[in-house]
Amino acid sequence: MDKRYIIIGAGVLLIIVLLILVLTMGGKSKSKTAVGSKLIVWDSVDNQSDFTQAIQDFTNNHPGLDISFVKKDPATYETDSINAIASGNGPDVWIIPSNWMPSQLDKLAAMPAKTLDPKGKKDNASYFQDTFVPVTTTDSIANGQVYGVPLNMDTLSLYYNADTLGNCYQTYIQAHPSADAQTLNKLLNNPPATWDDITNIVKYCGANMIALGTSQVEQASDILTAMMMQDGAQMNADDFSAALFHTSTNLFGGAPYPGAQALTFFTSFAKSGDPHNTWSPNEKSAYDDFVQGKVAMMINYSQIFTQLTKDLGNQPNVTGLPQITKTSHPVDVANYQIMTVPKSSQNATLAWNFIKATTADASFLGQYLSQKHLENPYQSKNQDSSDYNQAQAAEAQSWHNPDPVKVQSIFNNAIDQNLSGQNSQTVVESAAAQVTTLLAALKGS
Repeated sequence: MDKRYIIIGAGVLLIIVLLILVLTMGGKSKSKTAVGSKLIVWDSVDNQSDFTQAIQDFTNNHPGLDISFVKKDPATYETDSINAIASGNGPDVWIIPSNWMPSQLDKLAAMPAKTLDPKGKKDNASYFQDTFVPVTTTDSIANGQVYGVPLNMDTLSLYYNADTLGNCYQTYIQAHPSADAQTLNKLLNNPPATWDDITNIVKYCGANMIALGTSQVEQASDILTAMMMQDGAQMNADDFSAALFHTSTNLFGGAPYPGAQALTFFTSFAKSGDPHNTWSPNEKSAYDDFVQGKVAMMINYSQIFTQLTKDLGNQPNVTGLPQITKTSHPVDVANYQIMTVPKSSQNATLAWNFIKATTADASFLGQYLSQKHLENPYQSKNQDSSDYNQAQAAEAQSWHNPDPVKVQSIFNNAIDQNLSGQNSQTVVESAAAQVTTLLAALKGS
């Protein structure tokens, strides 16, 4: 036989063999994982069932891997986590509230280079900034390194009882036949959008319109923070060395001392004799009173939506956090979950791969966010103008909170002191001094 034909035949056979190998190895590749490898995930909000799909998908592609999900007690989560990480018995994936990031950053491992970009062209920080809503960049990136990936997004919202507001409209019109019915109809039969709307509702409807003004209100310190930031207060110095919300500085060029101004406005809703007074300092829970129909409005995060629906027996009416009328600087406060990897993890690379796979899985994330009634942390290319959640996620802000638990106590004490008659500016200056001490301790740690 001609040697040429033998060579050609051998070449064809080699090509066929290579094609078979390519086709056999093609499709969804599976990473080799040593038998006995394990990832431990800690969370204090979600249950293991919430992550069933994500865990199954990842382990299917990593034969030999076991992922253990541990639901921790929210009341002791931070202390338990810090102690476990210090002893080397902490989780590989640590899901934490976004406002923990400043105080826990020293315990976190940075994401390995070029993990996020599927094409491997962009560095992690650049890809992150182009992908997720702006507030997450502030919270998760430090010194050009990514230390966490957002699992969801949540912002403060206004829950309201449309029937109570509608009944107020009917009652007021009947008692005041000469009133401007068109203006009142617009005010009382539409979702309140501004703080002027809220104060006008109080003006026309009186007591028990909104649960606000005391430290007993759920999320009181976050609501006060939102008001300060909406008024133009700079919460802390750019280098995080000191609190500045007590100063005359107004970032938006408005009235000086916006921090004190916000505190005065917040407490006005519970001060006897104030035109805004509508809420009693003796009330203990805005949530309970809203469920029982004792109050028409309250402010809280979207994370309560599912439980509130169960307690009410129907879905509540909800809209965005009220803003200052005609503001060009809408401000919403974010509070959400971030997936991180502690430095103590012995499987950091695998943990980061799990985080990337979980947060990039559109099927899992869509179902998870829908069940939780939370917003997507990804930037929206086709924003729905009627969806206030998307708008708030895009404009949400955070600040360098040195210790969320202690700061909450500081702000709640400031509210109590102001309600008892102490001067707003004096109270805010004291609060700022305490926060500055916490910032200094954090910076020196």
